[in-house]
Amino acid sequence: MKALILNSGIGSRMGSLTSDKPKCMVPLSESETILSRQIKQLLEVGVSDFVITIGPFGDLIPNYIQEVYPDISVIYIRNNLYAETNYIYSMYLARDSIQEELILLHGDIVMEKGVLVDILEDSRENLVVVDKSAVLPEKDFKCAIHNEFVQEIGVSLTVQSPQVFLLPVYKLSKKFMLDWLKEIERFVSEGKTKVYAENAFNTISDTMNLEIFDISGDFCMEVDTLDDLSVAIKSVL
Repeated sequence: MKALILNSGIGSRMGSLTSDKPKCMVPLSESETILSRQIKQLLEVGVSDFVITIGPFGDLIPNYIQEVYPDISVIYIRNNLYAETNYIYSMYLARDSIQEELILLHGDIVMEKGVLVDILEDSRENLVVVDKSAVLPEKDFKCAIHNEFVQEIGVSLTVQSPQVFLLPVYKLSKKFMLDWLKEIERFVSEGKTKVYAENAFNTISDTMNLEIFDISGDFCMEVDTLDDLSVAIKSVL
């Protein structure tokens, strides 16, 4: 199993902290960044092959990983159009390297290792992390569900089914990835590169059988703002 970590974004909501480095390299402590914590946790649960998308300050990430984890296997996918595309285009560029079973997560996710342990131990093939106990966010991902299957993912949803807070951490089968990538390729061929990769999923969700994995009570969050970073730092101490 590989891990795909999406790190091609600008991170503009983090202010000066991302003026000279990618968001994933923001420190959580004196010895740990968001990225190093993710890699450490993935290694601890047995995931040792990585595909990492990079955008602004792209050389910093390979240099940093070479310093901190010199022995791991990493394929770097450089999205030179990071300022004018969303990560659907980064996944498109990475398509030849991710046609298999994957853990997929955004590069600003901070979580406890138990989240990864639990989704890997779950017998279901295709899962995305949700928190049913959380208040629905205004500006972050939500998903509409029916009988525990995901119908739509996005910030603003059109489906009127029950909605829950979604954290972009996925466990996905090879078939799922191949089907999703095929739809991503169609979007890119039509010039739809400024949307989320989940927009491509939404068009075929009725055939994808993506199930939710509820972590209510466990710690998992995206770090989008300085306030988020403060919460994450306090939670991992």
